[in-house]
Amino acid sequence: MQILNDATNDQSSDNDNTNTSNESISDESISMKALKASTDIIIDGGNFNIDSIEDSIHSNSNITINGGEFKIASGDDGIHSDSQLDINGGTIDISKSYEGIESTIININDGNIHLVASDDGINSAGGNDVSSETVMAGNDKFSASSNGELNISGGHLYVDASGDGLDANGSIKLSGGTVLVDGPTNNGNASLDYDTTFDITGGVLVAVGSSGMAQTPSDSSTQKILNINLTSQEANSAINIASSNGKNILTYSPAKSYSSVIVSTPEIKDNTKYTVSVGVAVIGEAKDGLYSHEKYSGGTEVGSETISSTITNITQDGASANTMGGKGGFGGKRGQNGGNMMKDNNQNTNLQNNNLETVEQ
Repeated sequence: MQILNDATNDQSSDNDNTNTSNESISDESISMKALKASTDIIIDGGNFNIDSIEDSIHSNSNITINGGEFKIASGDDGIHSDSQLDINGGTIDISKSYEGIESTIININDGNIHLVASDDGINSAGGNDVSSETVMAGNDKFSASSNGELNISGGHLYVDASGDGLDANGSIKLSGGTVLVDGPTNNGNASLDYDTTFDITGGVLVAVGSSGMAQTPSDSSTQKILNINLTSQEANSAINIASSNGKNILTYSPAKSYSSVIVSTPEIKDNTKYTVSVGVAVIGEAKDGLYSHEKYSGGTEVGSETISSTITNITQDGASANTMGGKGGFGGKRGQNGGNMMKDNNQNTNLQNNNLETVEQ
């Protein structure tokens, strides 16, 4: 087990660097992963600046993040655990990854998370990770079993993914927090992808992307959902949702082109009519594209509907209607063979108040 408390970590893949903190490091312990353990990793705080060829933070078991400041650039996963990952706080900025956050069970309870992934943003899948230290990133496959869980109860999560945005080989639950997804522009992936159920009981969800494989949350959700189908919209073309009495519900400016928007917020109520407009002019403060205290004007009205069921579809003239929900295809892309080519054999390592500098070959 690795326990990190108020540590300062600077880990880089630069081969020209010299290891100044531990001259006794042996060839057997050299890895393309950065911070790793064969058992649990618990991080209570500290500053972490990691640039790694492979996984930046990796556990063959569980990871718990209670706090800390993380700046991560990874050639594979930003944060990976084979079994369970709990994020209870901290600021996590993953500027580069193949898949941003990956584990069989992922619980996001709090924290400020911003990630960019060339494939899936969040991947909740089953099975053990196979080291990609001898293969290309993404070939360390998880299995396609449906025992994955993604549970979000708080915090702020922004995902910019070229593959699936939120991907669960199993179920997704959203009960609190804010989740923003700028998903794929290609029709072979979707902003949301799950196998069994996606139940929303609270929180805010804005999932934007292509429409070809778009999947709505489940109609077993207790919070209302808008499924908006559009013709192709340009990046930064803001979308607005307002009630018939003129109340502004939500304004969002996607970072990429899009044709599908899925929105759920406690502000969407039964027996109330809502109007969707695109291309609106917005003045206000935005965090990851979501505006607050904004003023908007203009734009093109897409359509209006009165809420009478869990999922309400609003489709722009000329757009293809998408109503796919409930059970979907396998979302995750990991296989079932486990183990690392080079494992950290230090089963119990306690690190507190340390300054760490390591070289990843």
